[in-house]
Amino acid sequence: MADQLYIGLIGDIVASRKIRDRLKFQDRFQQAARQLNQLRKPLSPYTVTLGDEIQALYADGENLFRDLWFLAAQLRPYQIRYGIGIGRLTTRINRNESIGMDGPALHNAREAITQLRNEGGIFSIVSEPGLDLKLEANVCRVLSFLASSWRDNRWKIMGQRVLNRTIPEITKSLKLTPVAVYKNLRAAALELVTDLSDDLSRSLTNATRGANARVSGHD
Repeated sequence: MADQLYIGLIGDIVASRKIRDRLKFQDRFQQAARQLNQLRKPLSPYTVTLGDEIQALYADGENLFRDLWFLAAQLRPYQIRYGIGIGRLTTRINRNESIGMDGPALHNAREAITQLRNEGGIFSIVSEPGLDLKLEANVCRVLSFLASSWRDNRWKIMGQRVLNRTIPEITKSLKLTPVAVYKNLRAAALELVTDLSDDLSRSLTNATRGANARVSGHD
C-alpha cells in the first residue's frame, strides 16, 4: 500500500574512520547483524550497507528499542547512533536485504542521523508531516543522555536485560558478581531505561498502526 507507514532504521558507527583494524570490526558488525536477525524478524533484515552503517525496516515499533540496545551492546567499545525514520516507501520491500529501497521512511532516518551528527546523542526520530511525535523525540533525547556516561559493563548488562535474562544468567555470561550486576542496575537506572524504551516502542507502534488503520479506512 503506497500510503502505508513504516519505520526505517539506520545505525551509524561513531568515528568509524578511527577504527584501526577495520576488517576485524567488519566481521564483528556482520556477526552482530546476524545475531539480531536470528532474534527478530524485521520486514527487511538488519544489513551492513556502507561499511560503517547498518539498515533495517520495521512494520511498527515492537521490540525496536530492545533490538537497538542489544546491537549497541554487541559492538562495544565502539559506539553506534540510530536514526529512526517514520514514513512511506516508494519501492517494494526487500525482505532479503535492506538495500534497494527508497522513500520517506529511509529519507527521514537519514535526516535523523544528520541531526545526531550535528547535535550529538544516540537516538533521534524524524517522522512524516502531520504525525506528532514530539514527546517520543524528547524521550529519545532523555535515553541518549542517560546512556551517554555508561561504561562498557553497563552496556553489556543492558544488552542482556533486553533479552529478559535473569541476574544469575547475566552474572554467568558476563563473568560478574551478583553485587556488581545489581550495583550497575541501580546506578545507571537500567530498569527505568528498559521501561522507557518499551513505552517508546509501544508508542511508535500505536502511532504507525493508528495512521495505517486510518489510511485503510479510506480505501
